Amino acid sequence: MTRALKKGLHSAGVRASLGDMSAVTTLKIACETRDYAALDELTDFQGNLKTLAPEDELKLRDEILDTGVAFPFFVWRDPKSKKLNLIDGHQRASVLRKLKAGSYVDSKDRKIEVRVPNLPVVFVKAGSIDEAKRRVLQAVSQYGKVQSKGLLEFIDGSSLKLQEIVNSFRMPDVNLDMLLKSQYPDPPKKVEFNAQAPAPQIEAKGKHECPRCGHKFDD
Repeated sequence: MTRALKKGLHSAGVRASLGDMSAVTTLKIACETRDYAALDELTDFQGNLKTLAPEDELKLRDEILDTGVAFPFFVWRDPKSKKLNLIDGHQRASVLRKLKAGSYVDSKDRKIEVRVPNLPVVFVKAGSIDEAKRRVLQAVSQYGKVQSKGLLEFIDGSSLKLQEIVNSFRMPDVNLDMLLKSQYPDPPKKVEFNAQAPAPQIEAKGKHECPRCGHKFDD
């Protein structure tokens, strides 16, 4: 499995059986709120408003396994159905459902079962479905923009490395690959001397040529 999963398992505490080479881990919750809800209680509310590319899903999954659930899920309780509709946290919930439903194999060929505990939630107030949908649009909007210079200044002096940022996060405002290349350009190619290579032939120029050696010369 990935580096992040191994670290996540270590931090969460794994119960492993060396006989059957299997392990069980409980996902770490890295924030505190007053209210909690089971994953099965969280209802998708945004439909196809957003999509999650496979490579971004892997980044999100690994980050959750590595550091735990670090932010609460924002929900609106429908007064009629009593369902907890997700205002913010749809992609995380999708990843957690897959973690809960499946099993993974780590670098030691162990099957890893991930248990998802009750999740931290924050209730958002909305007087109607239309207002709740507006809350969703507020949550997905990104009014501020991440700048390359600001990102470099932010991580300067910390243990965060730019390569780690590229591997773990998605920032549409910054071309992370280009930024990484600009900070760590490819080293110049080393020119190797080949002693076996024939010496370059220099063409001699002149008006006259020696009949014995062929050397050309001027008057």
